[in-house]
Amino acid sequence: MISIAYVTKYLFMGQYLPQGSILQHEKVKLFVTHCGANSALDSIHAVKPMITFPGFADQPLTSNILINLRVAKLLKKFEFNQMKVRIEEMLAEPNYSEMLERLKKVKDEQVKMGGYKTGVEVVEKIIEGQIEVNHSIVSEDVAGSLKDRMLGEDEGVKT
Repeated sequence: MISIAYVTKYLFMGQYLPQGSILQHEKVKLFVTHCGANSALDSIHAVKPMITFPGFADQPLTSNILINLRVAKLLKKFEFNQMKVRIEEMLAEPNYSEMLERLKKVKDEQVKMGGYKTGVEVVEKIIEGQIEVNHSIVSEDVAGSLKDRMLGEDEGVKT
């Protein structure tokens, strides 16, 4: 059930909005996200480039991965002028079309790997002890440091 509390020409807000369905709408061009796993996956599935504003836990890592894939750009400060610059930059051609093409490739790879069904199977095997999680596999090269991302270069880790 959708509960809409506020509507304008460009914005609607509510207590519950079906994010995945909204991202599929043709009028949605970009997605501003905190980079929670569901949000990132919904955006990839909908083939919508992202403006990332990560908070904590896995969000900075997810943001950095998306930036390295060149399907997202970091927003250092959540303020109007920075948001305006990022939106204009990302919607400019050929940048926007190139981001869409990269997103389509990422989505296609996820589908080839089995998508959500395979993800569920892996999680169940971890819970059942059939797969052991290696917590040391995320290196500094992949993750980058939060300080560098937030205070320095905003294009992700250079490889």
